[in-house]
Amino acid sequence: MSAEKIVYAERPTGPLSVHVLRPSGDVDRTTAVLHLHGGGWRMGMPELLTPRSAALAALGYTVVQVQYRLLSDDVQWPAPVVDLRSALRWVHQHADELGVRRDRIVLWGHSAGAHISLMTAGTRNEADLDDPGDDNAVPLSVAAVIACYPPVQPTSAATVRYRHSTCWGSRAPTRTRCTSARCNGSPRTFRRP
Repeated sequence: MSAEKIVYAERPTGPLSVHVLRPSGDVDRTTAVLHLHGGGWRMGMPELLTPRSAALAALGYTVVQVQYRLLSDDVQWPAPVVDLRSALRWVHQHADELGVRRDRIVLWGHSAGAHISLMTAGTRNEADLDDPGDDNAVPLSVAAVIACYPPVQPTSAATVRYRHSTCWGSRAPTRTRCTSARCNGSPRTFRRP
């Protein structure tokens, strides 16, 4: 099964694409599943998901494999979340063309992709995570998240010493001191009272 590759956003590092696999069976569930690969936030590509995506498309789902920026010296956290927010808005804007309902958009991620999916769903009201080029009038609604083996507590006791010595020195941690996924990618960072 071949995927239709479409650019959904432009970034300083280059264009970002979605790879759309349309339903291939007799059933069309009018549901979009945004599919995100793993790879420790630093490696991977949407094509790695094709066997799983194709199996889901055969069951009647429209699968949208999302390319997101990989973390590097030039790309810092929360870039992958910003990218998924843009892809989610792109799907909302193109729902009619994709043949999906806007109230049936699901995020499905593996490992780092699962973490990015959870962070995106949990921070929908955080405007500082929007790309300046996005149309903020387009909603970020998500019907469900499927998170396969997500790292959900990157600030365990084992990493606290590492975090303090390499990211903050002896200062108390705050959200603005470090932009790494290990230090700033915890759902605790965005916790509200």
